[in-house]
Amino acid sequence: MSLVEALVAFTLSLLIVVGLWSAAAAARDQAAWLDGASTRADATRVVGLLMDLDAEGIVGSGRSGEVLVRAYRWWGLPCAAGRRGGASVSWRGSRRPDPSKDSVWILSATGVPSVRRVSRVTRARDCADGSALHIEWQSDVVQPAVLLRGFERGGYTLDDAFRYRRGRGGAQPLTAAVFPPDSVGIVVETGRVLVEASRGARRMWVWP
Repeated sequence: MSLVEALVAFTLSLLIVVGLWSAAAAARDQAAWLDGASTRADATRVVGLLMDLDAEGIVGSGRSGEVLVRAYRWWGLPCAAGRRGGASVSWRGSRRPDPSKDSVWILSATGVPSVRRVSRVTRARDCADGSALHIEWQSDVVQPAVLLRGFERGGYTLDDAFRYRRGRGGAQPLTAAVFPPDSVGIVVETGRVLVEASRGARRMWVWP
């Protein structure tokens, strides 16, 4: 092989290597972009689901970046004759009913739902279930209940992600940390949910 042929072969080999490296880099960049786009789309979907499913509304003018939700902790079925303003129930859930922070969703015997603040929880003495509790709520206007669902109110706050608490101590993030650090809130208009990156400057966080 002559020197010219060797140089040509080396050049061709180098071009092939460079081409393969460029193709691999482009594929890697494309995969990273797709992964980022998927993560951002998932975060947007979560914001929309918060608004559509269990949200009670946006605090203030809709720019605070907080979505209020109900965190259901327990449920109970009456195990004794009920009365207005309270019920003895056999209950199940992630924790015991707590009058210091719980509200209760009540379904009456006539099928009418209502929400009341839990005022007192004591041991039930009129049920065969030894773990049954007597739960009382504020206001006696509710008819005897057939089902109780206990919840506490909470809020998910927009930080770099939607978190139960803002900042480094934030707990229970619902999304990846994909929101810009200067995000200021969420806006609802014409049936869509948008996240503002800065006052008046809207990014592509749109639902649906």
